[in-house]
Amino acid sequence: MPLDLNTDFLNFDTTSLIFYGCEDDDDLTGLHDASQPFPAPPMITFGHSKDHRPDLKQIMFGTLVTADGGVPLFGKALDGNASDASSAAAFFAQVRRLVKSPREVCCVADSKGWCARVLHLVKREKLRLLSRLPRNHSTHQWVMAQPRGRMKRVDRINSRGRKTGEFYEIDGFDVEEILDLPKELQEEGKPKHVDVTARAVRVFSSALFRRKERTLGKTTTREEVLAKRRITDWQGIAYACREDAERAALRHQAEDEFVTIDILPNVRSVKGPFKRGRGRPRKHQEPALESNHFRIDYTLRPTSESERAERLRRQATFVLIRTKDSSWHIGDEEMIERYKGQFYNEHGFAWLKSGPSYKGLNPIFLETPHRIASLCFLYVVGLMVWTIIQRTVRRNLEKWQQGLPYHRNKPSDRITTRFFFELFPSVQTVPYTTPDGVEKVQLVGMTETIQLACKALGSNPELFKNVSPRK
Repeated sequence: MPLDLNTDFLNFDTTSLIFYGCEDDDDLTGLHDASQPFPAPPMITFGHSKDHRPDLKQIMFGTLVTADGGVPLFGKALDGNASDASSAAAFFAQVRRLVKSPREVCCVADSKGWCARVLHLVKREKLRLLSRLPRNHSTHQWVMAQPRGRMKRVDRINSRGRKTGEFYEIDGFDVEEILDLPKELQEEGKPKHVDVTARAVRVFSSALFRRKERTLGKTTTREEVLAKRRITDWQGIAYACREDAERAALRHQAEDEFVTIDILPNVRSVKGPFKRGRGRPRKHQEPALESNHFRIDYTLRPTSESERAERLRRQATFVLIRTKDSSWHIGDEEMIERYKGQFYNEHGFAWLKSGPSYKGLNPIFLETPHRIASLCFLYVVGLMVWTIIQRTVRRNLEKWQQGLPYHRNKPSDRITTRFFFELFPSVQTVPYTTPDGVEKVQLVGMTETIQLACKALGSNPELFKNVSPRK
């Protein structure tokens, strides 16, 4: 049965899988014999934990899925300290062998995807890239600084084509990106930077703004605790001159963009030497000063309602960016919808984290790196079958304008694979004996609903009738 997958847009994302009970002497680093025909397994180590467990070792797991139903075309277990930028470049390098026309493929990634390493690969392979722009990027800061006078309102539409009451406000800018290449990618006699023309779109989401408004009380409590903790560290630092202290104060204010509070610094001169105290040294301990020095005192001030609303709006605003191609025409509004396809990766990771079993695959309790890589491979295969079933059933039901029992047994053409499987346990063969002693079997439970389910999947209901008497 031809699947006819649409590969115009491929979404990439990663997640972390943690391990419990790894002792320091465990050989779980993924040592590999180069003479073996299979690739090296992932290295289990510490890294940036997306499970918020930096105390545990981990591996990374990534998928490259279609925006047409979220079918994974490529998935792999990665080293526990692999960065999203290098992982995105490695996955996008597989596009050429996965599709017939790589030049017609747009790779979609989160903010880590917009970097020199990925852009260099995209330009070399003649691919297209759509990504969210990192907030610390200079282009992001320039776009956010532009006036909002010409922003266009776009109503949000649900899957049924109806307005949701929420909206986006967007405006686009043509930009030129020039990024320095990493040293390992620089070649003799060739440019040491990558330059691309791009289209950046500033997007304000009313739904995101309302969500941040609803959690403003929790935000206030969290920011106060965080600010006091950081102020304690900052006030323990001594500076040799006033200029150093003033620069540090400005840097600290710029690093912490709180919504509900302002941090006000006050530089003061202290007579006498500054010496380290007893106890455990600070993470970034300043050297002892034998002469007069300067300290910074910080105070907290609540922000006004107007300033708080403006900061919430900034946090509810993000920037999408894509490469420009004369043969590729995509509007600013469509960029939002295509980027929202990242949720297909998240759905796959949700099964990976909590899955059909009690805890899914996470945490992993295997101790052999090759078995861990094999387990991730089997998960990709299973996820592929799972999503193909769901995509096929939904597409046919929508085309026929029919539905199968979903939540509370209400018919829906958006049924998931889980609920689809739950339709079939009632179909079974029952053995029985006739009064004259002949043993037979009878198919029961084959209702019109089951027949529709088989038809939506593309299978023949007659297959269930191929039963024979028990021997």
